[in-house]
Amino acid sequence: MCQPKHELTQDGIKQLKLKKDQLQVKVNRLTNQLEENAEGESTLENTEYHELVRERMFLKSRINEISEILENTKKITQHKHNRVTTGCVVKLSNHTLCRVLQIVESVEANPREGKISTDSPIGKVIVGKKEGEKVEVPTPSGKTEYKIIEIY
Repeated sequence: MCQPKHELTQDGIKQLKLKKDQLQVKVNRLTNQLEENAEGESTLENTEYHELVRERMFLKSRINEISEILENTKKITQHKHNRVTTGCVVKLSNHTLCRVLQIVESVEANPREGKISTDSPIGKVIVGKKEGEKVEVPTPSGKTEYKIIEIY
């Protein structure tokens, strides 16, 4: 058996499945529109028809991409970590602020929700570190130093 290419949280897997279902609904709707469009006038010169075909192809491609991700994913189990790894939540602090971030793969990253990719500048720096360690994170305005307060 092949090694999974992705490690996702239960929430990440759930969100991808939901997205896949939503895209499938759109594909079904477009298929119905295409059938209705094909019944009327000639489809050869029908710009709307060709645009619907392109959109449906794009959506089917995205569905296939999500399916591939889901088929090659290992679910991350939540447990106490002694080092920063994919799936853990990290509490970071510097002199002016405290941040709580979940470390995830880029597939489920969403900075607005505090989900930071392992490929992001901060993710690259903190993965593998322990509680109490200090890290320097590159930012557009220079480097910012953080201390890893807690990993959970």
